[in-house]
Amino acid sequence: MIDQGGHATRALVFDQYGSVRHKETRDVAVQNLQHDRVEQDPDELVQSLFAVLEQTGSRLGDKTRCIKAAALATQRSSIACWHRDSGKALSAIISWQDRRARSQTESLSPYGNDIHRLTGLRLSPHYGASKLHWCLTNLPAVQQAWQQQQLAWGPVASFFLFHLLAEHPHLVDPVNASRTLLWNRHTGEWDASLLQWFEVPGGPLPHCVANRYRYGHIKCGPCSIPMMLVTGDQSAALFADGIPQSNTLYVNVGTGAFVQHIQDREQDCDDTLLNSMVYNDGSRSFYAREGTVNGCGSAMSWAQQQLGIEPDWQQLADWLRTVEQPPLFMNGISGLGSPYWQAHFNSEFIGQADDAGCMVAVVESIVFLLAINVSRISSADSSIDRIRISGGLSRLDGLCQRLADVTALVVSRTEETEATARGAAFLLMNMPDDWPAAATSQAFTPAKNQALLNRFHRWQQQLQDRLDLR
Repeated sequence: MIDQGGHATRALVFDQYGSVRHKETRDVAVQNLQHDRVEQDPDELVQSLFAVLEQTGSRLGDKTRCIKAAALATQRSSIACWHRDSGKALSAIISWQDRRARSQTESLSPYGNDIHRLTGLRLSPHYGASKLHWCLTNLPAVQQAWQQQQLAWGPVASFFLFHLLAEHPHLVDPVNASRTLLWNRHTGEWDASLLQWFEVPGGPLPHCVANRYRYGHIKCGPCSIPMMLVTGDQSAALFADGIPQSNTLYVNVGTGAFVQHIQDREQDCDDTLLNSMVYNDGSRSFYAREGTVNGCGSAMSWAQQQLGIEPDWQQLADWLRTVEQPPLFMNGISGLGSPYWQAHFNSEFIGQADDAGCMVAVVESIVFLLAINVSRISSADSSIDRIRISGGLSRLDGLCQRLADVTALVVSRTEETEATARGAAFLLMNMPDDWPAAATSQAFTPAKNQALLNRFHRWQQQLQDRLDLR
């Protein structure tokens, strides 16, 4: 199972019981060029993929022959442009956090309702379409390849498949395709109207096949292993414990955070939320109501840089226990996601505080943004009575307890920190009935925390005041 994320590339080997038997990790860099530009080096990411595969093959040796199939999970809304024949990158990998093309999405606001109806997404520069248009408009290498009919572009999953697989396919799965704003969720195809509105030619886009499909073969040690599953990172995380439960909201907190509620059929939802394709194997599909928080791990990194402090996990956990009166933090890192959908929003602290107070305020802003989305999704389904949380920041007890206190829902934290990889492994194994749920390391029961609720109320007022002024 290969998990190519924002800050690391991982290769994990799972057994049939859902246990990790081997793991390799290679850190990768993120380039924050300006407040709205976030890129990654395509060559570095491709090299990281080959590095973790080589390390896995080297350390497992002949045991590599026991690996029956492979899966790939990637960042869903990041895009790349490359030469169709050689695979040479013609652009940086433009991150899902990037908002450089927001002027185009703003110009398309009259089509916003139609775009939401066709794609299930909100009109936003976080998704791929406007990024592709920007590349064609601004990058001479992309323009030349298009003129020579040698341009390939699309979700990063397709770029990685070209390089990883011996067959060099030009394919993509429906989960990653759906995050471009160019894929019609009703027809399962690239949509002519969407392509026209975004002024994006469809010819260079990859052919879309099911998530579970024979994509080709990767080399790992002495073996050629079939790639049988491709999907998006957050969509895979939803399946870490098996088929998701309808009474549970699934929260994964990393660079960004995502709140998902499983649906077994395509449904329209509150137009401030997303209706996301999360799996399709050609015969069975799953969807999710989804809310997004853009500034989570990225907001923590931003605050540490602003304050001039080094990341210290234990220190932050201590601050969350001891700081009683933190300021408020208006968290616009990478813009506001659902339900506000503001591509640019100034981040600022309200109130005076030392480093400890400021870092606690950032954590609380993440909790508050999550709580808003939890409330929106829960209002449509009275059976929801719990939250299952995973991801790197979920290791903070103070974050989990605050989320329980603000939402009045029990928050259970899985011991499995690799939710994306575990979910992809479950799907790769064709959703076995006996898949064991990851052990719960702790359940956080809602407690009365009036001071926190008061801060939440003041934070909402401050946020609304700033939105009203826009």
